[in-house]
Amino acid sequence: MRLSRTFAARRTLGLALSAALLPGVVSCTKPTTTEPPPAATGRTYTFKALAGISMGGIGANFLTGTGDNHKRLDAVAGMGGPVDAAYFLAGFERMQIGGFCPLDKLEAALARDPKALDDPNAPELKDCQKPNHPFEYEHPQDFNHWQFTTSGGTFDRSSYLNIFFDLSLALGNPLYYNPESAIFPAKGITKDNFTPALCEPGKAITFKGENAIYNKEYNPEGKYQVITFCDGEEPIYYCDDGDKTPYDFCQDLSPDDYCKAKGGTHALEAGKGKDQNPDLYFAKKGVYEPCFHHTEPAPFGIAVDLNGNGKRDYHEPIVINAHERYSDWGTDGCPNDKEDGHGGCTASGQTGDPNGDDFNPQNNPLGTENNFLHDANEPFEDFGLDGVANTHDFGEGNGQFDDGPNRVHWLQSDLRQNYSKWSDQERKNLDVYADGGNRDVFNLGLSGDVLTSAVRAYSPDDSKRYTQFEQLKPLDAPSWDMVMGGFQPLQADYSAIGRNVFMLYGKDEVTTAEFRNGDGDHVGTPAQVLNRFQTYIKWMSHHWENVLGEPAYLDGVPHGIPVEFYSNSLKGLRNFNVVLPIGYEAPENANKRYPVFFMGHGYGMDADGMANISAIFDGFASAGYILPMITVYPSGRCCFVKPDGTKDCRDQELDENGKPQDIDKRHPDYVRECHKGNFYVNRQGFTPGDTTNYGDAIFEIMDYVDEHFRTLPPMTVEAK
Repeated sequence: MRLSRTFAARRTLGLALSAALLPGVVSCTKPTTTEPPPAATGRTYTFKALAGISMGGIGANFLTGTGDNHKRLDAVAGMGGPVDAAYFLAGFERMQIGGFCPLDKLEAALARDPKALDDPNAPELKDCQKPNHPFEYEHPQDFNHWQFTTSGGTFDRSSYLNIFFDLSLALGNPLYYNPESAIFPAKGITKDNFTPALCEPGKAITFKGENAIYNKEYNPEGKYQVITFCDGEEPIYYCDDGDKTPYDFCQDLSPDDYCKAKGGTHALEAGKGKDQNPDLYFAKKGVYEPCFHHTEPAPFGIAVDLNGNGKRDYHEPIVINAHERYSDWGTDGCPNDKEDGHGGCTASGQTGDPNGDDFNPQNNPLGTENNFLHDANEPFEDFGLDGVANTHDFGEGNGQFDDGPNRVHWLQSDLRQNYSKWSDQERKNLDVYADGGNRDVFNLGLSGDVLTSAVRAYSPDDSKRYTQFEQLKPLDAPSWDMVMGGFQPLQADYSAIGRNVFMLYGKDEVTTAEFRNGDGDHVGTPAQVLNRFQTYIKWMSHHWENVLGEPAYLDGVPHGIPVEFYSNSLKGLRNFNVVLPIGYEAPENANKRYPVFFMGHGYGMDADGMANISAIFDGFASAGYILPMITVYPSGRCCFVKPDGTKDCRDQELDENGKPQDIDKRHPDYVRECHKGNFYVNRQGFTPGDTTNYGDAIFEIMDYVDEHFRTLPPMTVEAK
């Protein structure tokens, strides 16, 4: 694997970054530390931590929330991917798949002009109610205007389609229940017919008549046909006419001819070439262009075809049949304007929140009104997932509230929901870290705030919430200006940081340049990236230091080892990366054992790339700022399916010269099970039998590491 070939470079990079981030750290004396507080009496340590960035953070939280997996861990850390299932799914319905006008307005516009549904500027549809945004740093968006960023990737409409596709393959499509497929929204859509051919005129799969799909909001009588539809990012052209006139897809001229008519010579593409026109690029990316012929089938949804033309027009809505309709009023069963202030209801109008049950991740984390979940006593309509009576769909008339089975699957592994069910001792045995940006493209900063609200509610004395890194208490210095010239996360007092931490990063207000540079976004600015990595790696080390003692300077080079084994969980060969700490192979350490840190990578990355990025850990360990530990980098890519139907779950294999090569380059007939990521969870797949146990494989790797490397056994600490 590339790890062994690049490890010297990684070591050099790690020391260089350490020197840059911590001036003098390699040659100067380590700063004096405060005496660590005694470990919690009666805590059991497993000396294993699970963390991840972006997709890896999503997987870490879902894995920890599943079953008894939390009992195998001391800590879980979700960086830029702390998905709270309830909030994420509610936001998905409300924003990414929402923002359409009510049916009566759509029908009125259609009656006036059949073309109005494909006109973004149709007068009666411009001022429709857009999705509400209950939290101050939740950025607005709707289906036709997805948030775009280049922070951590180019997240345009095509990227969204891939991510939604892989998420649905992993966890199930949360918008529908289809007993034939966890991903496709309705019977009749299969892996074989879900191809780009659906995007040709008249080729959409249509549901009508006996196969009509009902929906309370947009097809209550089943009179409109429902169709598959296509989407994807379109190119953005503009003219070299001096005014940089944007190309209009709604006319018949080619881009070059259009620009010649405007006084230019040819068209340019925003975001490419010498003159990128960033203002147009950022304004148009993520926006649905109705006049562009989209060629990527949308895997997650079906649309109501109000005008019957066989394609989804700009204003035509996406069907959402995710759960029975309910009123999110809280367990008191009262909306705010009918609360009596004593936990009950009154007939007279009220203002504010008299019963104090509004959910707020900061001020009322256990509130049940508007908490994105159906709670006991909240009224609901027992009409099934489509919300229409007498269609006999899933859940109708059974006397209980029903979520779709795919939504149930998401919620069953949700860390917030399960944390509230654990015993006090179980909560004491697991430390939780999460971070996210206040402008994250997927609102994952807010999602992390919601997720960790339960941690703050049930473990208030051990939990802290920060809105900037500089809020961390400096160690033995009155201000950060006196600590090596500015903020240094490794110089923070981690005895005061809190056992459970949520870090929301990003300035309150930013310039256009800072926004485009990623401030508060999915990855953040370069400075925020470094602060994020330093803070969480030191936090993770610190919770073992109370038991194992403080770290010390180390002299040597960490040793990277590529591991390949047959995975019973995956039914195929699998490989992962292990980095052994400095001194692991020294004779004097032959009996020494180490804690283990498992780190998942982001969407589209691979384990080798994650190991290279984490080079900064090496410098921190050698400088004595974090404990020496075994670090493990499992792959989050999907297995390959070979022509004979068996699987190869390696990312690389050795060629004839003993050099690592990507599997797909050596075997072009192998096919990945997903686009770019498995999210580290057991895959739901296309059909009920199309499962792959990627989540189980992570714990299989844990067992393998225990068997083949000197890891620390569990220890119960009564007092220290």
